[in-house]
Amino acid sequence: MIELNQLEFAAPSSAQPGSLLIHAAMSPNYTALLTIGGGGPRNALTIDGGERGFRVVNAQGAHGPYLRIANPRFVIDPASALNGFDSQPEAGTLFLTPQGPGILAIADHSEVGVMLDGTLLDNVDYASFAGFRHWRIEVGDPIDEPHMLFTYRRDSLDQGA
Repeated sequence: MIELNQLEFAAPSSAQPGSLLIHAAMSPNYTALLTIGGGGPRNALTIDGGERGFRVVNAQGAHGPYLRIANPRFVIDPASALNGFDSQPEAGTLFLTPQGPGILAIADHSEVGVMLDGTLLDNVDYASFAGFRHWRIEVGDPIDEPHMLFTYRRDSLDQGA
């Protein structure tokens, strides 16, 4: 469960960059949106394990009530770690670089890094890159019983992904 005071209404077009939004009715289109600043019409990352997921989209016309989630936690499985040279990082990979944490995504048919603060990283430097193929977003009390908002798991290359 999530405490009610951890939520507030926010439209994707006006939410601060780096805001994590969910549709108030848990729309089947996307599990969550991460808002992006300075990206022109590309202003949200879809976070979803399906075919629509991990794409930078124009969410300015997104309909319905969205809720901003306060203090989301991105939690990784260290056993799913990969680097940028020995592996093939794909959209959905959560990563850490000297610029900070982000998620690999697709924008206009090319790969970009969407930093968790809402900035776009057009050129991901794989020389300074640690990626993770199993991660999740948790909200709520991390000690009591956190609520898992989203879980992403991609099999490693040696498991036949």
